[in-house]
Amino acid sequence: MLHCLSMMKVLSFIMMIAVSAPCEGGPLSENTCESGYVKCPYNDRCHYHGSFCDGFNDCGDNSDEEPEMCRNHTCTPGSVKCGDNTRCIPTVQMCNGYVNCEDRSDEDPEMCRNHTCTSGRVKCDDNTKCIKPSWRCDAVPDCADNSDEDPEMCSNAGKLICSSLRVNCANNLECIYASNRCDGKPDCADNSDEDPEMCRKQICSSGKVKCANNVQCIHAAFVCDGDTECADNSDEDPEMCRNHTCAFGRWKCANNVQCIYAPYRCDGAPDCADNSDEDPEMCRNHTCVLGRWKCANNVQCIHAWYICGGYPNCADNSDEDPEMCSQEHK
Repeated sequence: MLHCLSMMKVLSFIMMIAVSAPCEGGPLSENTCESGYVKCPYNDRCHYHGSFCDGFNDCGDNSDEEPEMCRNHTCTPGSVKCGDNTRCIPTVQMCNGYVNCEDRSDEDPEMCRNHTCTSGRVKCDDNTKCIKPSWRCDAVPDCADNSDEDPEMCSNAGKLICSSLRVNCANNLECIYASNRCDGKPDCADNSDEDPEMCRKQICSSGKVKCANNVQCIHAAFVCDGDTECADNSDEDPEMCRNHTCAFGRWKCANNVQCIYAPYRCDGAPDCADNSDEDPEMCRNHTCVLGRWKCANNVQCIHAWYICGGYPNCADNSDEDPEMCSQEHK
């Protein structure tokens, strides 16, 4: 008997090594798991009690998902059993419109009609789905019956609920991202997010600046980039751009009126209107940014992953040099 027990321990130890590292948070001794953890039925791995019968193979040998064992398993607080009694799912996943139980019992219409949504969820009018309150009146239907976007309900300010990052349009029928207000592109069906009077009082969100017209916000990185973003063209005004300090990660062209993305320097494709980002003399003394590689001509930087890719990216074809590629990129 002792010999058999010893052999069983050896086999359990071998299985434990083959399947995973030692117990998560345990075991504290040869046969004991840390508090809140239980041992897998057929090996020495310890797992959180709530991970048993959740549809995922945590023990490595599927013993934590064995149907017979799961039928007698009690789900942890905040979880419920599927209809087939073999899986536990978080209560919040009940009647959420997504099937989580293999037998689809968590989305059974009859059951859902009698189901009480968990805290922080509300029922659709058809009484079969629970959604977040912030999903109501956001112009994206989440209920099968579209009741979360019902115009009458949404027009009632007392019922319109926008999430912390959203604001409601003047029509009180939609929620849009607050950062999209006064960006020159209407997001509200009634264009109220671009109302000039409102936008003149609007403070731009972080990382944005106001155009000279005082009604439009654009990303700071777009100022003096050579492409007009402001309706009044003020973001590309030459006089302003000469005194403008480029945003982080940008580089000023020799003409002193344009900022380009710093890694675009010496990449073989002119981005500055005066071509100064590809000036050979400057590029010979330029150090390529991290992740780029300098061609043999010493004036061009290419993405490192282009080297020996089978297609020349360097003007001198040095990135596809047969001798280099045969030795360094076998």
